[in-house]
Amino acid sequence: MLRVFGRGKGEADAGRRPPPGDEGFGQIGRGAELSGRLQGSGLVVVHGRVTGQLDVRGDLIVAAQGRLDGVKGRALRLRVEGFAEGELRVDGPVEVARGGTLHGQVVARRIQTSPGSVFAGALRVSPR
Repeated sequence: MLRVFGRGKGEADAGRRPPPGDEGFGQIGRGAELSGRLQGSGLVVVHGRVTGQLDVRGDLIVAAQGRLDGVKGRALRLRVEGFAEGELRVDGPVEVARGGTLHGQVVARRIQTSPGSVFAGALRVSPR
């Protein structure tokens, strides 16, 4: 599994690809907008804007310039360096990095916020 959580702001922006044999890599580039359903596995990095449904069976990273606007869905793990808003179920940890903003309703196993990050909304910690 590619380890991306716990890194400093901007490290996810480096465009690293998963090691050989990992499940995959997807990216929404800067300036790109996706409206509808985002589905994937492995590592998914959002540098642009996504609205709609999410089903990510891996790590979802919202990069510093990235946005999730009014999304509803789930991910295995979530790191927010940019802006994310919606109803999210995260099977593992949520990390809001310095400069990151997370608004909405979140169900997760745990959440970590860094100094300079914002979380506003409802959080339900669920062991499963």
